[in-house]
Amino acid sequence: MVDKAALVAFNMVDEVMCASLHSYTLVTKGQKVAATLAIPVVMIKAPVDRAVAIAARNGGVLQVLSLKLGYAGMVITGNEVFNGLITDKFAPILQKKVTDLGSAVSGIVFARMMLFLSSRQSSPIWQTGVS
Repeated sequence: MVDKAALVAFNMVDEVMCASLHSYTLVTKGQKVAATLAIPVVMIKAPVDRAVAIAARNGGVLQVLSLKLGYAGMVITGNEVFNGLITDKFAPILQKKVTDLGSAVSGIVFARMMLFLSSRQSSPIWQTGVS
């Protein structure tokens, strides 16, 4: 997570800068999440000390947090899948993405979509029927 105010303050110091990934970006162990740069090749110590002081406040500019593991339920919609006319290929892809993040899929259901017009409304209403 990026402390945006601290990052802005850091980048306001003359002769130094920091670029980082956005907050809530998924990273892996060992991946670089930010980089700093002294803009001139040779510089005086005062700007570096100011930047270090800003970075040290409140525990730093950046923080890498562990994902909270959880469960996901999936509702796959579509009449063709619901009625068995085609084989679903979406659920395995989503299930892999969820499990790759360390979480689990607690259930998968297939739903049909029905369109009907209400006598009180001029626009269609979608209703889901779950198998």
